Amino acid sequence: MKRIKMLTTGGTIAMQSNPETGVVEPIEGHHMTSWLDHSSSIDMEDVFNKPSPHLTFADLHLLLTKVKANLDDPQIDGIVITHGTDTLEETAYYLDLHLPLGKPVVLTGAMRSSNQIGSDGPTNLVNAIRTAGSPGAVGKGVLVVFQDEVHAARYVTKTHTSSLSSFKSPEFGPIGYVEKHQAVFHYKPRQQENYPASAEMKSVYIVKAAIDMDSAMIDFLITRGICGLVIEAFGQGNVPPTLMPGIKRAIGANIPVVLVSRCGSGRVQDTYGYEGGGHSLKALGVMFCNRLNGPKARIKLASLLAVTTDAAVIREAFEAEASMPE
Repeated sequence: MKRIKMLTTGGTIAMQSNPETGVVEPIEGHHMTSWLDHSSSIDMEDVFNKPSPHLTFADLHLLLTKVKANLDDPQIDGIVITHGTDTLEETAYYLDLHLPLGKPVVLTGAMRSSNQIGSDGPTNLVNAIRTAGSPGAVGKGVLVVFQDEVHAARYVTKTHTSSLSSFKSPEFGPIGYVEKHQAVFHYKPRQQENYPASAEMKSVYIVKAAIDMDSAMIDFLITRGICGLVIEAFGQGNVPPTLMPGIKRAIGANIPVVLVSRCGSGRVQDTYGYEGGGHSLKALGVMFCNRLNGPKARIKLASLLAVTTDAAVIREAFEAEASMPE
């Protein structure tokens, strides 16, 4: 029998709908214990009980510390983390960046609260436990389990506000499925990056490009003393020309600027040579980031800045990723 450590952090899976008001609210107590089967030995620990929009980098560092301590326990075979869905992909990617490959670490949650009709919490939790106890999950990095699908933390994102099948990996699909009592995998994610963790994360902000947008927001962020900036650009990596002065000022102030696409799939490239096109951004010194959305690129940049201010090291981390085949 596999020994699984279950770490709870809150979220819809730990909430119920108030029958009088219809409002979904946190509840106390271990109601999730009634969902567990007896295929594994489960030890449950509450790390915190928060809606996921309330989480901070300090919370993620605390969770990381708990995960590491349990991974070091030879009696623990795998870890399951219950989490709110709004920021679950960010927590999963944060853990993936800071944990070594080895025992399975699996995140799951629920799109519907525990007392709503068709609640997905029980099935997702049981499937997450079965995945954490599956031999094939070893060495796959941090995983996310929803609706019988197993996703890599690097690829997965929440795609719908309320659908039970909200969690998807748009370009690559799930890396496996839960079939009967274990997870079956079809492929392994690319080689995992790994960076030292720090309790003090640096301030990195995201600016999303939109038509006829100027540099006012970037200029404001520079005055606030930000340490890094992620630009969610159009298409293959293009921005309005009116955004260029702010990007130039940020780079001139030695603030690393990382470019991702606001599209759900595809790569940013230095294709277009007009002002604000990818080619002109590349020439300025903007770093291209592929296969990550804005929130995940922010986590990666903040994680790097927490341990180094060497621009060459940061650039190498993003450029090596951009050139690495999936």
